[in-house]
Amino acid sequence: DGFTSRLQAVRLDCARSRLLGGETNILGVAYDSGFNDLSHFYRLFRDRFGVAPGQVRAVWQQPAGKVVA
Repeated sequence: DGFTSRLQAVRLDCARSRLLGGETNILGVAYDSGFNDLSHFYRLFRDRFGVAPGQVRAVWQQPAGKVVA
């Protein structure tokens, strides 16, 4: 369904933005973004962005100037 897919994409984009913005509670980000099932959120997030939510958070937590491979 087109609407459902678009809504899911918007929710995932919101979650990614929050993680990139420094939020560290993945469970809270998932729930606040409209996902009630954490494993489903992880799967959809990885499918959309190619990385797990924790990897996005980990990049943000690196010291300035340090590149993570």
